[in-house]
Amino acid sequence: MIDKLKETLFNASEIIKEQTANIGESAKEKSQQLIDDWLKVFKTLEEYGFKITSFGLSVAISPSLEVELEGSAKTFTPDRIKEILEENKNSSSLSSVFRAIKTTYELHDKISTQTYEQVFVKVIVKITPEIKVVLGEPKLYF
Repeated sequence: MIDKLKETLFNASEIIKEQTANIGESAKEKSQQLIDDWLKVFKTLEEYGFKITSFGLSVAISPSLEVELEGSAKTFTPDRIKEILEENKNSSSLSSVFRAIKTTYELHDKISTQTYEQVFVKVIVKITPEIKVVLGEPKLYF
């Protein structure tokens, strides 16, 4: 009886090990596909007028990219952002960047009439992408 129990536990642990390895490979593949998709987005952002000011790769169980971009606020007016969003309805990643910029402008307009010369965007690409937008030059690392 004890031998049967040991064998059952051993088999169960082997199955769990296999499933864990499969999940790990699946997460790696998903992360790699996500990164590949975002590389295309960054190229498009450059075509629209953003300049990549830093690019970093984090290699871990779940790899990630950290990319900072800078653009002229004169290039990315609310009207132009609206046009870009319309042009890119089918690209959820690209749309999410410009929706974040649009929302940042809208929230800023509620508290200040100050204008800025630059728009800074930081995108952290991981299983759940993160986008940060700063108007003006940040004094603290964001």
